[in-house]
Amino acid sequence: MDVIYGCYFSVTSISPLENEKHDSEMGYLIGYLSKFKDEESIMRAGEIYLKLIKNNTPTYKQEDIVTIVDKLYDKKYKDCADEICNTYGRRDYHFLKSLWDVNNS
Repeated sequence: MDVIYGCYFSVTSISPLENEKHDSEMGYLIGYLSKFKDEESIMRAGEIYLKLIKNNTPTYKQEDIVTIVDKLYDKKYKDCADEICNTYGRRDYHFLKSLWDVNNS
């Protein structure tokens, strides 16, 4: 099993974050997902991130979250990127709005 699939299985068992330790661990995972460069890994990272935000709203290291979404848009995974942006917007976090605007005009 490759590393990104290991991340996927770890994320599916994450419960809503309740303390600082989880925030730190989540920041590490988000940073890790933001580093992928090949198309297949970026697609998987997007799928993992959608699972991650199903029950959580991580905001630590916003620059890494922006990087993930920007790569998704760049590789033409618009539906996934839009869903991430819309989820944050619905939860009253708007740091992805300018990225969404650029890709939906």
